[in-house]
Amino acid sequence: MKSRTRISPVITIMAIAAMACIGFFSTNCERIEPERLIIIKASTVSEVTRTSCTVAATLFDVGPSGVNQHGFCWSLTPDPAEAINCTQMGSKKAKGKFNGVLTGLNPGTPYHVWAYASNGDVKVYGKSQSFNTLSVELPHLETAGISSITSNSAGCGGNIISDGGAEITARGVCWNISGNPTIEQTHTTDGSGAGDYGSNILELSPDTKYYVRAYATNTVGTAYGNEQSFTTLSGPGLPQVVTNGVEEITSNSAHCGGSISNDGGAEITSKGLCWSVSPEPTLANFSNVAGTGTGEFSIQMTDLLPETEYFVRAYATNSAGTAYGNEQIFGTLPEPVVPLVVTNSVEGIESTSVTCGGSISDDGGSAIISKGFCWSTDPNPTLSDSYNVVGSGPEPFTIEISDLAPDTEYFVRAYATNSVGTGYGNQQEFRTLFICGTQFVDKRNGQLYLTVSIGDQCWMAENLNIGERIAFPARPGDNVTIEKYCYDDDDANCDLYGGQYTWDEMMQYTQVEMAQGVCPDGWHIPSDHEWKILERSLGMTEEESNGTQWRGSNEGGKLKAAGTAYWNDPNEGATNSSLFTALPSGFLIHDGSFSGLGYFTVFWTSTPILETQAWYRMLDADHSQIYRIDGYRPNTTPVRCVKD
Repeated sequence: MKSRTRISPVITIMAIAAMACIGFFSTNCERIEPERLIIIKASTVSEVTRTSCTVAATLFDVGPSGVNQHGFCWSLTPDPAEAINCTQMGSKKAKGKFNGVLTGLNPGTPYHVWAYASNGDVKVYGKSQSFNTLSVELPHLETAGISSITSNSAGCGGNIISDGGAEITARGVCWNISGNPTIEQTHTTDGSGAGDYGSNILELSPDTKYYVRAYATNTVGTAYGNEQSFTTLSGPGLPQVVTNGVEEITSNSAHCGGSISNDGGAEITSKGLCWSVSPEPTLANFSNVAGTGTGEFSIQMTDLLPETEYFVRAYATNSAGTAYGNEQIFGTLPEPVVPLVVTNSVEGIESTSVTCGGSISDDGGSAIISKGFCWSTDPNPTLSDSYNVVGSGPEPFTIEISDLAPDTEYFVRAYATNSVGTGYGNQQEFRTLFICGTQFVDKRNGQLYLTVSIGDQCWMAENLNIGERIAFPARPGDNVTIEKYCYDDDDANCDLYGGQYTWDEMMQYTQVEMAQGVCPDGWHIPSDHEWKILERSLGMTEEESNGTQWRGSNEGGKLKAAGTAYWNDPNEGATNSSLFTALPSGFLIHDGSFSGLGYFTVFWTSTPILETQAWYRMLDADHSQIYRIDGYRPNTTPVRCVKD
C-alpha cells in the first residue's frame, strides 16, 4: 500500500467492496471487507501564553490494529509538511480524546497546529488550527506619593501593576529639578519583580523643587510612572537612617542595628531600634536606645515571643523630628528544647575500654554547653551513672571510655546539654572482652568463678553451681528450670564441689557437641576433642589421648588440687601445676546412691556415643593419670565450662 497523507476535519477512506464470481469453475462468491482507516478530529487550542498553549483532539477510529504514534505538529505556515516540531505521545489502541502542551514558542507569533496519528506508512492529520502567542510589552506602573520630606531627603516608591509579560529586572525612582526624569539621571535601585516597593531619595538640596517618577525595566525596555513633585524643607531635615540586617536570632532575642549617613543638618539626640509584630514600628512600640550622634550602632532585642514574626526599623532623632530606616522582617525561633543526639556504633572493644562516637542532629534551638557519654551495666544510662565530658558545641565527638570491667555487658548513650536540659541518644550495648585468669560473674545467680588459661583454651577453675536442688527419686526434666543434685542432698557440698548434673540436664536436652547447656553466656560444655586438647597441652601424646581408660603419665596430677585436705591419701602425683584445681566431688549413681566423695571426680563431655552413653573423664586419689571411658548418661557429674 502506498503512503497516504490527508488533511480533513473528519477523514474516512474506504476501499471499494468487490464481489468476484468465477462461473466456469465455481458457484461460490467471496466478499472483500472494506478497509478501516484512521479518523481524527481537528485540534482545539486553549490557554495560550507568550511561549506555550494547550491543544486537544479526538481519534474517532484507530484502524484495525491501533496507531503506533500520535500527537501534535505546529508550524509558522498552514502546510503541515513545514511543521517546526511534533510531539510524540506513543501508540494508542483505542479511540478517544488526547491533549498536550506546546512549549518553547516565540511571543507575539502566529502559529498553525494539527493533530496527527500514524500507523506504519499511513500518517493522518486533522484540520489546521491557527493561534497567536501573546506579546511582551513595557511594564505598567504608578509613582507613589511623596512622604517624609526633609531638607535633604524624601520618601517615594512605586507600584508595578503589570510586568508587560516579562520579568522586571530593575525598579526604583528617578528625579531631577527640570521635569520628566529618567534613569539616565539620579535614581535608586530597589530590587526586582512586580508589586509595591519603597525608595529613599537622599542627598537633596534644601528649599528645592524636585520632580520624581517611578521606573521599571523588563526585556523590552524601561517604563515610567506618573510624575510627582515636591519641595525640600529650608531648615534642618530629618536624619537619613538605614536599618541593617537582623542576626543571631533565637526564640526570644535577635541582634540588629543601623547606620546614620546624614544627620539632616542638626545634632542626633537619640538613635536606636523600634520593633513590633505589626509593620512600620515607631517609638510608640517597643524600642531600645543606642546613644547619640551619627555612624553605625547595634542593639540586642530581648523578651521576644517564640515563633513570631517581627518588624524592626532603625531610627534617629534630631531637632526636626524622628526618621525611620527601611523595615526588616524576621521570625523568632521556636521555644528551645533538649538537643537531639545520635549514639554511633561502638568500636575498638577491649577488656577494659571501648571507643564511642556521637553526633548532635539538632541543638534544640540553644547552644550546646556540654556533651559526652554516659554508661552503666543497666539499660538507659544517664548523667546519674558514669559519664565523661567531651566538650561543647554542635560538632561530632568521639572518646575512649576506660576503666571498664572485663567480660561485662554495658549500655552507653551519647548526651548533649543546652540551656533547656540534657538530651540522650539511642542506646548502644556491648560486652567487654574477657581476660582469662581473672574472675567472672555468672549474672544468672551472681556466682563468682575463677578461670585459668591452659594452652590455647580458657577453662573455669571451679565446678559450676547453678540451678534448683532436687533430691532423688526426683529426676530433672526438659523444662525452663535448671535442676541439680548436691552430694548427700547437702547444699554445703554444692557450695564446695559444685552441682551434680545428669548428661541430658547438663546439655539442656540437645545432642549438639559444644552446646552451651547449663554454662553461662560465652561458655560451653567441652567436647571429648577439647578434653584431648587440654590433655595434650599438659604433656599427653596424641596416641595416648585417643586411648581409653588410664592414659598418659602425670597429666591428671597436674589437674588435681594438691595435698590431702580434700583428696584421700595418697592423692597420687597431685601438683595442680595447671591451676585447674579439680576436687574429689564423687557422683550420684542413677539408682540414687552417692559415691566417691574425697576419692574421685568425674566430668562429662558434650560428646554423646549412644542414646544412653557419653564420653567422660575421671581423676582419683590413686592415679596421676586421666581416665577416659563412656558413661551412663543418667549418672551425674560436676561440670567444667570452657570459653567460646
